[in-house]
Amino acid sequence: MELNIPQIGGSPALSGFNLLTARQAVHDRLGIQKARLNQAKALYEDLIGSLDQVVSLLGSFSSRAHRLTVVNPAPSSVAVALGSAAAAGSHSLEILQAAAPHILSSQAYAADGTDFAGQTGSFTIALGDGSQAEIDYAIAAGATNDEALGQVADAIRAAGLDVTAARLRVGGDVRLVLTGPGGGTDGIIASVADGEGSLMSALGLAGSSSPGSFSPATVGEPHEAQFVLDGIALTSPTNLLENVLPGVTLTLLGPTEGPVRLEIIPDEESSLESLDQFVAGFNDLVDLIASATQAGGDLTERGALRDSQNAARFVHMMRSALRPVLGGDGAGPELSDLGLEIDPSGHLLVKDRGALAEALRAGLLEENGSEAPAGALGRLMQAVLPFSGPLGILSGEQSNLTTRAKALDEYIRRSEERMIAREKALLEQLAAIQEIGIRLQSQIQQLQLLGAFQQS
Repeated sequence: MELNIPQIGGSPALSGFNLLTARQAVHDRLGIQKARLNQAKALYEDLIGSLDQVVSLLGSFSSRAHRLTVVNPAPSSVAVALGSAAAAGSHSLEILQAAAPHILSSQAYAADGTDFAGQTGSFTIALGDGSQAEIDYAIAAGATNDEALGQVADAIRAAGLDVTAARLRVGGDVRLVLTGPGGGTDGIIASVADGEGSLMSALGLAGSSSPGSFSPATVGEPHEAQFVLDGIALTSPTNLLENVLPGVTLTLLGPTEGPVRLEIIPDEESSLESLDQFVAGFNDLVDLIASATQAGGDLTERGALRDSQNAARFVHMMRSALRPVLGGDGAGPELSDLGLEIDPSGHLLVKDRGALAEALRAGLLEENGSEAPAGALGRLMQAVLPFSGPLGILSGEQSNLTTRAKALDEYIRRSEERMIAREKALLEQLAAIQEIGIRLQSQIQQLQLLGAFQQS
């Protein structure tokens, strides 16, 4: 806020304007303080983002799933996904048949017809595992068959039963199709029966099914997946096989032409790319910290976080974590074991990419078979985790700065209001003084005229 302060030599209002000038100087200093608070808030936001990226990259780099890949000679028959518990190895797989669900289809009706318009009632669907649901329906008056079967499919889905209901329109005809949850006895749609009304009977879906004896509405009989894994004959009601191999998810898509061999091997290329990303992210964080905490001087600006104890603590813990553990048998790989080193500025340098490949083959990146990184990288992860995330120390610092900035904003706002009110009062006083001065000047002139008249 800029103040318009007139020059009033010898005016009684001068002291008031001097006070206002002093208050303006205080206000300006508060503005500078606010700017530094906002700068510190922005730096913390950048630090939090950079640190979260480093934590994510470090976790990805040390992730066993990220360090392995699959050689799959039959991608059209099986899909393979690796989890954190996956281990390198070779496995034989022969898929004899994929699982198939129980499928029922209604009779076909003209899509634009109104055979079911305005009907209300209920029906029950039961599955082979004993679960069932009673479904109420109320078809809108004037609804076409296409709209009516869509409303019935919605009612079935809303019932929460593990059955897929779909309206299937082909050309001018429409059908209602029900699909069970999977192959095997439990996945059979065991019964479809009308309660009130006769909608299911009219559609041709009413009936019962059991293994080997299926209702006339059946267009797809259920069967389990059959496969041979590492010489062991197995079956599954679904095609999604989780943890049949530790940490490996197999999705069976169709039969294979005899046994195929799945090779789970170290992915050195991906790991080296991940290492490069981690190193780049870490060095960006180091540069950001250096800028935020620099001492300042004649040629440099003082970092906004120079006096932050938590920022200094963060730097100390990060540097300490990367120092080698002296005589630390069993402490895990140090940076040199991974082909890395720290330069004098605190940056990570990749010195030997072959050393990382050797560490991968030797399984040095994980701690006691767990997903956590080992050695220097593990210490780094443990050091920075308390500072990262929405509940971390850096986020807490940023939140405190936000609170202080809001309080300072309110103080500045009130200060501005007081100065504006004070300026207004002083200007009113000045106007009154000037009016008095004008009247006094007029009286002096009149007296002077009167004196001149008397002398003459």
